[in-house]
Amino acid sequence: MKKQIHKKILRKWQALPNTWRLAAGLVLVGFIGLGLYLLIAGHASPPFVATEPEQGVLTGNAKIVTDSTASNGKAIDFSSTAGCTDNPTAPASFTLTGTVKPSIAMSWTAGKAAAGCTLAGYKFWRSTGTTAPDTSAAPYASPTGTSYENTLVKQGTTYTYTIVAYDTAGHQSAAVTKTATAPVSDWTWPVHVADITNPDAGLTQCWLHYYQPRDSYHAAMDIGVSYKPVYAPHAGKVVGKYNDGYATLVINTGLNATTGKTLYAVFEHMSSITINNGDTVTKGQRIGTSGEVGAPGQPHLHFGISDSSTYFGTYANPWHTANPLDFLPADYSDLMEQTKSLSCKTSNIKGNSDYGFADYKTKGTFSMYK
Repeated sequence: MKKQIHKKILRKWQALPNTWRLAAGLVLVGFIGLGLYLLIAGHASPPFVATEPEQGVLTGNAKIVTDSTASNGKAIDFSSTAGCTDNPTAPASFTLTGTVKPSIAMSWTAGKAAAGCTLAGYKFWRSTGTTAPDTSAAPYASPTGTSYENTLVKQGTTYTYTIVAYDTAGHQSAAVTKTATAPVSDWTWPVHVADITNPDAGLTQCWLHYYQPRDSYHAAMDIGVSYKPVYAPHAGKVVGKYNDGYATLVINTGLNATTGKTLYAVFEHMSSITINNGDTVTKGQRIGTSGEVGAPGQPHLHFGISDSSTYFGTYANPWHTANPLDFLPADYSDLMEQTKSLSCKTSNIKGNSDYGFADYKTKGTFSMYK
């Protein structure tokens, strides 16, 4: 009976058009494939199962997934490096020391970068007074070493500094804050700042400028003031007032603790001098008026410091003189400090053979002051 039924079905199948038989065959194959897929899927589990929404995404340098069979559901880091994710340690032993330049000298012990990180350097912020500076503002400076000297300070003024270490990924350490006061210098400027802030004023010649016609060095600095008050830069005694064509004045300022030598303050070109030989002067006392004696048509104040009562003047033996900027306080540092190659600072002068005219201007297009 079954054979007869199968033969009838076979004859009907063979009687169908070829296109129908092809379509029916494709449908049958599809059902068989679907059944096999569902059978396999029902008896196998995927090798990795994400148990939280953030699994299977990049986290830093690591791709985190979950292996339910090998790690009991714990996150596994398959990256080759852990990356830089932690902050560096803060600088230790942060010390501030005031100097009579004046300046604030800073030093600290290096911070340490976290594993996988590289230390880039340090940032510090400064405020005037005892209130901590705003660290959300741009840093005051970013040194890479473990010391820094802040010369842009005023004597007798208190400053507060906050420092952090930072790495190349931008992570910062905890902040360290300290306060210090810039000492009051024994020296003061022989002119007032108000008298050197006009377009024709400033430092017009550096200490040790080489003057070729005389084959000699200008052993002082020139301050481009015109008929302005001149003040004693240090307490002392007048030991020389000369009618030598330059109106030279010499004041013995006493033994200098830094050099171990007696230093003399020397002035030239003054139009009037109100003190005399043997007079005692105090720091900041008015001693005369600048002018152009010996420098007709070029009024300025020649000011030098010498360790000899014999070697002084415009073209004295330069090795008996010193750069006045090494003794004067940096009260005018906002006018004097600059980074161009032409500079009156001793550190820059020593690296040159012809020191040139500074030609600094305090205002206008040609300003070189910082």
